[in-house]
Amino acid sequence: MKIRNGFVSNSSSSSFMIAVGKVVNEVELLNFLISNKVSNYEIVSYENFEFSKYSGGVKRSEYARLNKDETEISVESFNGNYVRAPYDKTQKYFAYYDCVDCDCNDDGEAIFDEDIEDTVVSTLGATEFIEDFDITTGCGRNG
Repeated sequence: MKIRNGFVSNSSSSSFMIAVGKVVNEVELLNFLISNKVSNYEIVSYENFEFSKYSGGVKRSEYARLNKDETEISVESFNGNYVRAPYDKTQKYFAYYDCVDCDCNDDGEAIFDEDIEDTVVSTLGATEFIEDFDITTGCGRNG
């Protein structure tokens, strides 16, 4: 169920939710994500990153990227917001990006499906199978 406050313009705004964190227990994390129907994520290991000359010479995966000295992993939203976590190449990381089924209200606040917002924002960060969890939500206007 969506919560809408005020006028929502589907054609000129888009909201996002991005997150990153170190995976402590991959099996439990995957079970949690599947049972809560969370999508738009990847579990990233060092081997998932590919060097890209088009992104400033950093290594990227589908959602995440490493800084040049490979000490920090980040996920970037479409309007330049970031979430970050300290990076260790021996660990796996959870990377999440969602701007599907979400919108912005006329005050520039993000609107999400209630279940996904509660699952990702409230529950996932409080679990024992993910650490150094960073998440943010926001809104961008494109016209």
